[in-house]
Amino acid sequence: MQTLKITKSPVWEFFKNKTMKLNYISKSPFLKFKLSFNMLKFAIILVVMLLFSAVIYSQQYAKSIDLVFSTKDGAIQGYDPVAYFTDGKPVKGKTDLTYVWKDATWHFASDEHRTLFEQNPEKYAPEFGGYCAYGWSKGYNAKTEPVAWTVFNDKLYLNYNLDVRTKWDEKRSEYIELATKNYQKAVEKAKK
Repeated sequence: MQTLKITKSPVWEFFKNKTMKLNYISKSPFLKFKLSFNMLKFAIILVVMLLFSAVIYSQQYAKSIDLVFSTKDGAIQGYDPVAYFTDGKPVKGKTDLTYVWKDATWHFASDEHRTLFEQNPEKYAPEFGGYCAYGWSKGYNAKTEPVAWTVFNDKLYLNYNLDVRTKWDEKRSEYIELATKNYQKAVEKAKK
């Protein structure tokens, strides 16, 4: 049996002034080897890093997304998607004028708006399922605020807030291209 004095180490400070005894792992003549303390530290650190990486990976990539960002108030937090095109501003929809599309409840300010949406929801629904356009350009989904909006090339885009929309406006076309690729990958992954 060997005795090993543990010296100072920033990672292993809690072992300070303690003694550890190490035995041979096996009595077999073919498997006799000594487990050094440095090998033990390396093995523990490696296991911890692998577990941490697995947790991070599962949280970031294994979760599926809803096709439409929706709150308790509905898609676009209860705002009328058609109003962005017809009124040029966000307008709160009525709770009694709704339409369900892609498992989300959409609210409308008028019967006319609801009819327009029913006839062609892809035309009026925000791109990227109503998630932040800038966020998807960076590869992640983020909630949006109805007042942080843009109609560009006859498509509605929403952003996390007005500051993010300002950043998104700087390279809008480039961000839309990146967001489209990232969103499509996420949707395909969610379908599996």
